[in-house]
Amino acid sequence: AYQQIAFFRGTEYFNNSKFYEAVQLFDKSLQQPIMQNFVIKANYWKGEAYSIALKYQDAVSAYAAVFGAGAAKTSPEYLPTRYGIGYAYYNLKEYSKALGHFAYYVENGKSVVNERKYYDAMVRLGDCHYALKQYKRSLVVFDEAIAINPRQSDYCYFRKGVVYGIMGD
Repeated sequence: AYQQIAFFRGTEYFNNSKFYEAVQLFDKSLQQPIMQNFVIKANYWKGEAYSIALKYQDAVSAYAAVFGAGAAKTSPEYLPTRYGIGYAYYNLKEYSKALGHFAYYVENGKSVVNERKYYDAMVRLGDCHYALKQYKRSLVVFDEAIAINPRQSDYCYFRKGVVYGIMGD
């Protein structure tokens, strides 16, 4: 019961934007790792709290603990964790690591995630290719993002212009 109570109290703090307190309670929940699904949930929400607090290295560790806790690819936290850790690596400028997570999210999440996150993950995937100087691949991804959401594609068109400029076209 302690594991669950600490977790649920942590989510209350998280929902009230008290992220430091939330992390403390998630850690308390993790001190009693009896139910594996709560270990996964506590680590996921801990990663979210660290991301919001701009503590990206801590977020990476928390998100990685989700995978280390044996989160199945079918668990509700698996895809959001891929998205979250992708962003944490992206913000740490570790683009090659971020790319793998965003690519997985885009390849596997189209039918189960919300459109906004899916589109955003695709744009970040294009940015990762761009940052890694994989310009042709970034153009393909930006074109796919434009096709998915043409009304919010200004950024993708801008990035394509930059890429074409770099390529001398």
